[in-house]
Parts: sequence; structure tokens; C-alpha cells
Amino acid sequence: MIRLDKYISDAIPCTRKEATAYIKSRRVTVDGKIINAADTKIDEKSAVVAFDGKPFSYSKFIYIMLNKPEGLISATEDERDKTVMSLLPESYMTKGLFPAGRLDRDTTGLLILTNDGETAHRLLSPKYNKKKIYRVTAEKPFKEADIEALKKGVMLDDGKTKPSVLEITEDPHVAYMTLTEGRFHEVKRICLALDNLCVALERVRFAELDLDKSLERGEWRLLTEDEIKLLLSVSAEKSN
Repeated sequence: MIRLDKYISDAIPCTRKEATAYIKSRRVTVDGKIINAADTKIDEKSAVVAFDGKPFSYSKFIYIMLNKPEGLISATEDERDKTVMSLLPESYMTKGLFPAGRLDRDTTGLLILTNDGETAHRLLSPKYNKKKIYRVTAEKPFKEADIEALKKGVMLDDGKTKPSVLEITEDPHVAYMTLTEGRFHEVKRICLALDNLCVALERVRFAELDLDKSLERGEWRLLTEDEIKLLLSVSAEKSN
């Protein structure tokens, strides 16, 4: 059982104060009945709760897909620079959200924000080897030899990379690189090892989730129920 104001603040999400105001203004129903007491206890597993007539489900955790723009730090806070958290409404600031992994300041694309620490840990742990796909734009054209080099592993200053995949597009300056490691500046350092220079980098897939093409840079949305199920399923799978 859970208090109604807690249920609403977690599910929408919003602050507990905002949730109480919604309840008192008779905008919330439970099993079809208007409830105006914020401390009403409900069963979060079976109750049908609606806000302004629209039913929604309770979730202990929040999962957000963000299309990260350039210039922001993948962190919850930073003394000098703006972080990706600045793109979210104020009501989300009390929810304990953090980026699941990081993208460099000048890297764009798919970033997951959540307050589910256990799932985030599994998604990022080396022993789980979750795939990340990047759209890489290079200064010089990629070559067939580069494909073979990534298959075998590329020697970097901190050791050889795990075998990975490089798919060159019709534009030879652009390729999709699939990695399972999370090394610092790994894509950029691989390009340098190939005697090339990465000039633009976008993550387009992470843990089997594809970047929503309808999201403009800096835009975000909550994951759908199906996407959450996929994320949780993928996070639980260990590498072979």
C-alpha cells in the first residue's frame, strides 16, 4: 500500500506538493471515484488511478530517453558547466535521477536518465557487455582495412579493444561503430589509431534501445512500458 500523493508524485512525476494540489482540486480518481485526500492509501499494484481522466501506471523508478546536444556535461551537477539535468523540469530535480553512463561534452545522441541504480549498474558493467552503436563522422574516408582492424581489436594506449563492428555508409566519411566496452574516449581513440580523426559523434543505440528520431537535440521523453521492459530484460542478461 502507498499514499496517493506519493503514487502520483512518482508516476507523473511531480512534487508531493503538486500531487496534493491535484488531488484537492478533484483531478484524481481511484477505481473511477474522485479522491480528495492526499493521505489515502491505495494498492499500487491493482488500483486504477487516473489524472484528468487519463489512467497511468505506478513505477518505482523513472526512465528517460534524452537526445543529448553538444555542450552539456553528462552529470547530475558541475561547478563550472551546465549538465544534461538542466534540460529537465524542476519537478524532476528531487527524483534522484542521474545519467546511466556518460557522453562527452561534444558527443550527441542517446542518453538514458534514471533513478534505478541497480539497472544502470548492470547496463554499464563491463561483465555485461551491453552494445553501444555510434554514428561516426571522420576527417578521412574509412577503409575496408578499418573493418578488419576492428574485428581483430585495435591497440590503444590502455590495451587492445574487444572485437567490434564497423559499418561504412555510402558516404565513406561516415560509419556506424558498435562497441561493448566503455573506455574513455574510445571511439575517438580508435579513429586516431586508424590514422583518422573523429569530427562528429552521435550515439544512436544503447542496450537495444534506438534513439527516437522524433526527438530534436535537447528534447527528452519518458520511456514507454515496452521500452522499460526491454531495458530491464537486456540489463539482466550477462555476456557469454
